Amino acid sequence: MSDVDYWAQRISEIGARIAKLLAADARIFFEDTVRERFVEAGAVADALDRAGVAALKRATTEAATAASQDVLDALPEEAWLTVELPEGDLGQVPAVAAARAALESRLGAFLADARLGDAVAWRLPQRFIDGDNLPSLARSLFRSVAEYRALQARVAATQAGQTSQARRQRWDEA
Repeated sequence: MSDVDYWAQRISEIGARIAKLLAADARIFFEDTVRERFVEAGAVADALDRAGVAALKRATTEAATAASQDVLDALPEEAWLTVELPEGDLGQVPAVAAARAALESRLGAFLADARLGDAVAWRLPQRFIDGDNLPSLARSLFRSVAEYRALQARVAATQAGQTSQARRQRWDEA
């Protein structure tokens, strides 16, 4: 395995861990937000009987699961290999921004349909989830991306030099 392949694999692995963490947090965030809105809803919440509340909980669980999948879908493996270095802000990575938008859109629509208020912004988690911590993973990702880009540049420079040398040799031998 070449060094470039090693760093590409490392970036993909870190990206998969980030995607898993964000998907888990998206589910929790969705369910917690609906629960909080229900508690604060007043007349809307009071109008639901026990069966209505149970139906809302089931619908919330299903929608939270779908939102979690939306996040995973927005963060495919290839997205991590195209990451630029946005000064260490994972929220600025286009795929992460797309995942955030997908979650917020689904949650906003759900809240509106349930008459539980407006959408809320999803803040990327700072706590440990399933043994991983997003800030630590983000630092690892950005360090790995920097190493990967530097290695790609060195390989490209070496190949360009070899190509020029081969052309010189062809010219000299002709």
